[in-house]
Amino acid sequence: MCCRMGNNRHSVTAEMGTAPLTPNKLKGMIFMRKRTFGINIRVTEQEKKRIEKYAKKCKLSISEYLRQLANGYTPMIYERSEENGNDKNMVD
Repeated sequence: MCCRMGNNRHSVTAEMGTAPLTPNKLKGMIFMRKRTFGINIRVTEQEKKRIEKYAKKCKLSISEYLRQLANGYTPMIYERSEENGNDKNMVD
């Protein structure tokens, strides 16, 4: 799983190896974090729809999508390939 931060690439790597973890490998893993604070924001209907649309394209929850943006990452967008029906990663 790679995210862009400026011109640098950051990737999540396995503890014992150096190979990046793919989204499929991450699905089965559970990351325990203590997130105890909530943030409520007011947005327009148009902003809400845009946030939901991009979070869905990135295959992220709205919370994770906004969290990544707040931390300076550009979440990856996945688009469905027409010829074989597979998801393909679209960065930029």
